[in-house]
Amino acid sequence: MTCCLLSAAPWKQLWIDEFLHFAFGAYDSAGEAWRVFRMSLHLINHNQTGAYIMADYALLRIFGASALWLRLPSLLSGVLLFAAAMHLLEQWRLPAVWRLGGALALFTQPVLMDFVSEARPYLPLAAAVVATLAYYSSDGAVRRRWDGRLLGVLGILGGALVHPYFSVYWLFAGVFTFVHAAAEGRLRPTFRAFVVHCDPWLSVIGVTVYFGLAWATWLNRGPLFHLDPYQWIGAAPGAVRECFLQSHFGFLTRYRPVVLALALFGAGWSLTPAGRGMRSAVIGALALLVAGCLLSAWVSLQAAGLNYWILPRQWVASIALMPLAATWLAWSVSRAGGRRMALVVAAVCVGFVGRQAIRAARNDLRRYAVWIREPAAPAPPSAAPAHGPRPTTNDGWVALANANCAAGGRVWPVFREFYPLEVPAKRAELFPTPPAAHPPGK
Repeated sequence: MTCCLLSAAPWKQLWIDEFLHFAFGAYDSAGEAWRVFRMSLHLINHNQTGAYIMADYALLRIFGASALWLRLPSLLSGVLLFAAAMHLLEQWRLPAVWRLGGALALFTQPVLMDFVSEARPYLPLAAAVVATLAYYSSDGAVRRRWDGRLLGVLGILGGALVHPYFSVYWLFAGVFTFVHAAAEGRLRPTFRAFVVHCDPWLSVIGVTVYFGLAWATWLNRGPLFHLDPYQWIGAAPGAVRECFLQSHFGFLTRYRPVVLALALFGAGWSLTPAGRGMRSAVIGALALLVAGCLLSAWVSLQAAGLNYWILPRQWVASIALMPLAATWLAWSVSRAGGRRMALVVAAVCVGFVGRQAIRAARNDLRRYAVWIREPAAPAPPSAAPAHGPRPTTNDGWVALANANCAAGGRVWPVFREFYPLEVPAKRAELFPTPPAAHPPGK
């Protein structure tokens, strides 16, 4: 909770992607908002299930115009992410100090934590994937507990509700955890055992929700794109590689080669007779690291195939897995040198991520201090009227939404005019080439 509150950034104003959610708060009924959302899938809200948007609609109708309420689902998803991560590390049998290190590594993953303060479905996707992996990593006794069952419901049903890409990660989580459990001798490698492992009743409900919502929303409803996939990350191989590594391993700062060294050492040691006891954990951690990167590559290929931008935000689920897999790997390798070596490695690794976490927390606290001491200036009168002239640009709509948040009260009715879907030129107006100063997913 502390990590999420530090990353909440209440001083941040809305930007265009969040405004696309905010505008629905102006509609008088959920049915009307849902109808307009479904029509907008052809326009700009492509590849969306609508779950986050409808949650925002309800929050804005109940509590009024506010960036805080608009972003609440992301904040709560952050809490779920950390709770699921701690549960997952516990199922991997990591000691408490290593579980703390894994949580701090998550907190120092900059691309991931930025989404705590954005009203978009990326952090809910990451939380659902980690929660599903944690649930499938648990044995039957843990799953039958109320907290284990809740983790499975929030992970599987939450993921099915919130994002189309969850299905791929869901399948991976089921297969990965089953193979790992079978390798450790905890399950028999049979199809029946796999079905039981995936919790058939919960899976049937999840599949029904996923495909039912897909049929009603994003499936076969996306627009055609004519964009440069490499516009934001650069077409040069070096630029693509650096963006990919920085997004996935940002928590390591300039020490990314350390993970490669650990991976090579752990893989080699686990193949020796002395490393037999750590073989399952090392191979599991390495497989999770590699699979997470491959899943991100698959997501990027989907974007490129649609002539859409390749963006770091598309990798968010894998980005959440990287610190956890790296922590698992470091703990596994630390056991190679005996108890004393394990303590030294734990101190070094946890000390490193702890230092990074303190630095990140200090920066967040400084921003909070500035926000409290120097509150944002009120919106100019020309941007504030609830029934003024209709803005003609995206920036004008966003400025008006921020003025509405500053004024409070209900979401102004003028925002209903943002989605006049009967105008053929509307999509070109809403979806121009964005300014380089604010790339999507930043």
